[in-house]
Amino acid sequence: MTRLAVSPATAVRPRPPTHVRASLGSRLSIRDEDLTPALSAALQHAATIHNPGFYEAQRARRSTWNIPRFIQGFNVAVNGDLLLPRGLREQAATLISQAGSDLACADERNPGSELTVSFLGELDDRQTTAVDAMLAHDDGVLHAPTGSGKTVMACAIIAERAVSSLVLINKTALAAQWRQQISTLLAIKAGQLGGGRGKTRGKVDIMLLQTLARLNPTINPEDVRASTGAQPAWLEQVAAYVQQAAADGEVVTLTAKRRMMTPEQVADAMGVSRPTISRRIKAGEIRAVKVGNRNRIPYEEFERYWRTTMGDVVDLVREDLFAEH
Repeated sequence: MTRLAVSPATAVRPRPPTHVRASLGSRLSIRDEDLTPALSAALQHAATIHNPGFYEAQRARRSTWNIPRFIQGFNVAVNGDLLLPRGLREQAATLISQAGSDLACADERNPGSELTVSFLGELDDRQTTAVDAMLAHDDGVLHAPTGSGKTVMACAIIAERAVSSLVLINKTALAAQWRQQISTLLAIKAGQLGGGRGKTRGKVDIMLLQTLARLNPTINPEDVRASTGAQPAWLEQVAAYVQQAAADGEVVTLTAKRRMMTPEQVADAMGVSRPTISRRIKAGEIRAVKVGNRNRIPYEEFERYWRTTMGDVVDLVREDLFAEH
């Protein structure tokens, strides 16, 4: 969406303030109080795309159940601020200017550290054109077919930007390819987090998306203290990442996501029926929270109940048998 349309459904069209405040970090965060309903809806629409998987299933006459028709790239923060992909900054600025305002964006991105490297490879004419086009913008997407040398072009961009970089990949097999190309074309050793490795170097680092999703970086490294005794592999990776970030003077934060379970999942885990768990919730023996009109049990509550009722499992099963008969 590149044009702000006027809704014919209402004659009341409030105007946004002269300056719409926003901050640019990993995402573009726009202050909720500066957005009118029409402008907010337009920005959300700009961050929404059609889901190709839905239409592919529809064409093949397969079930489209649980396949969303649209993919939403926006989110809303707890305080109501609108969160957009930062690649939409220029489009958001255009829509806001059409509403008679301008986007006042505070740049909160991590500037990284200076990187002194030289590109030791050679680019052909097509690669040179693509690299020049990418360097002309702060954000961009390079879409090229297999075998076109995307890794080589990326190394050339890293050398030209001369700033520490993070390479995100989705397959462990790609990590070896990136490490080799970085070593050959930039003459430096890349760090890696994920895929069995847990050491970053602060220059050019490689990270698997799966590892990044599990880390969800938001604690101050100074608040992380070394633990003693045997540690699971994932904890060693997190500790290595945080310690390296602290050594580089960076701030890392980790946000814990609270795991919730349905009564059916708790029942399956304990080997009892769902009505038994529902009765326990109603009796107050299991603390549940309401999500809409349904009960959800926090995972830590399930663990607590499991530990306190291990001796009563036989009674629970016996209660099910009597209920069924």
